[in-house]
Amino acid sequence: MSNLFALRSPALLVTALLACSDYQPPLVASSVAAGGRHTCAVAISVAPFCWGGNEAGQLGLGQEDAATHPRPERVAGNLTFSQLTAGLSHTCALASGGVAYCWGSNFSGQLGDGTIIYRAEPTPVVGNLRFASLSAGALVTCGITGAGSAYCWGDNSAGSLGIGDTTGPDVCRGGACSRTPVAVSGNHAFAILSTGGLHVCGVTTAGGAYCWGANGWGQLGIGSHTVQTTPAPLDTTLEFSSISVGSAHTCGVLTDSAAYCWGFNQYGQLGNGTEADAARPVRVSGTERFRVVHAGGFHTCGLISDATAFCWGLNLSGELGNGSFTTALNPVAITGGLRFAALTVSASGHHTCGRLASGPVYCWGNNAFGQLAAGTAGGSFNRPLRVVSPSPD
Repeated sequence: MSNLFALRSPALLVTALLACSDYQPPLVASSVAAGGRHTCAVAISVAPFCWGGNEAGQLGLGQEDAATHPRPERVAGNLTFSQLTAGLSHTCALASGGVAYCWGSNFSGQLGDGTIIYRAEPTPVVGNLRFASLSAGALVTCGITGAGSAYCWGDNSAGSLGIGDTTGPDVCRGGACSRTPVAVSGNHAFAILSTGGLHVCGVTTAGGAYCWGANGWGQLGIGSHTVQTTPAPLDTTLEFSSISVGSAHTCGVLTDSAAYCWGFNQYGQLGNGTEADAARPVRVSGTERFRVVHAGGFHTCGLISDATAFCWGLNLSGELGNGSFTTALNPVAITGGLRFAALTVSASGHHTCGRLASGPVYCWGNNAFGQLAAGTAGGSFNRPLRVVSPSPD
């Protein structure tokens, strides 16, 4: 027996056990977000649930621990949320009226509560801002207000706060940071904002695409590898309708539904049939027209018009969901024939989740910490696995 098979064999065992066990009703959700080692969802009842690793309190259960949590568990505090976003080891959410809450790791001030203290349950972001959307990255969180103003908080060592420098305004354990939301420079009105490793990109209400922060692999799409501390326009005349930031690559969908990616491409996550990095947007191979594309750690997934999901890039843990563990340099369809209303890809890990229009959630990829909610932790799944119902009280 090979070491590779031994590593993945727990997934086969879990699959067999699930097939023989009593039926477990699915988690029915309105949204889902994949983090580094955890996943969270807003149930139809607008109650938040999380599962997976909890070493930094990112599940929001009221305590941090080294145990795995392979079934959805109710986030502490009896709050209800309209949206969740998951970073490497932290989670943020929007409550009624656009009030933002975050919990989990706060090494770089990414919780925005004015401290660098880890929080094991939802804690309000300071500043009395009201947000229309949030996006959590590895060490940075950003949000857009109802007027389109962008604010970020967390690590600023690579200029990912977009405030024009890499020196502050605060100092956290990891270096330069902001422990509270700061306004992104440029007075742009953003319709979409996406945060990944240490860079951020967005599309304005006027249709302009901008990126800032780390740029070692060309992930800003500006035609160079120069760090940008304020929003910089992409080096292209293409017009984007959406954009998504991964660990060190970025993808977007044009107004004509063509998909483009740029940045780090060692595992084919740009989807253009090569493994060459690109400092400018390159067209994703194939004839598919995409509704949305999500950039992950080292893979990318997207939905086409009929809700079929395609993925490409690294597949070491089965995160492409196509029934194999083989890296793909071009888009491949997810196995099982499911039609998804939404997808979420971990920008800091190796798993993917999707939500059907009727609400059930499916996940696939790395399950070392129970982040697929299979009912047990361990192994990897290379095809969609239905998320089980929350743990009984």
